[in-house]
Order: sequence, then C-alpha cells, then structure tokens
Amino acid sequence: MEMPLMPAFYDVVWSIAVLLVLPLTVVALMRWRSHDRPTTAAVLWVLVILLLPGLGAAVYLAVSSRPAR
Repeated sequence: MEMPLMPAFYDVVWSIAVLLVLPLTVVALMRWRSHDRPTTAAVLWVLVILLLPGLGAAVYLAVSSRPAR
C-alpha cells in the first residue's frame, strides 16, 4: 500500500544523488575556471566534468589537487 504523502524510496535516493552531484560539479567548474591550462586541455576537462556527472567532477578534483611534478 502506497502512502500518498510519503515519497517512494527511489525518489529519495535520486534526490540525494542530485543534491550531492550538483555541488560537486559546481565546485569542479569553479576550480577549472581558476586554473590556467592550454585551450585543448581546458575544453577536454570541461567536457569530462559535464558529460560524466559526478564521476567527471570527482576525477577532475582528484587530479587537479595533486601537486605538479
């Protein structure tokens, strides 16, 4: 029996996922904008961040936070 005022479990899970992925993407894009990279690398990174929601932003933040060699 479904309760009309209680959201389904998957609605709650997707809402939490969006609330986690959206700020992560915004932070990654803000950090991307502050770095000075060649044009090709910059375009590729923004595509990765936007086309792979959550994962692309997490990879970018992990890679960009490492010190340069």
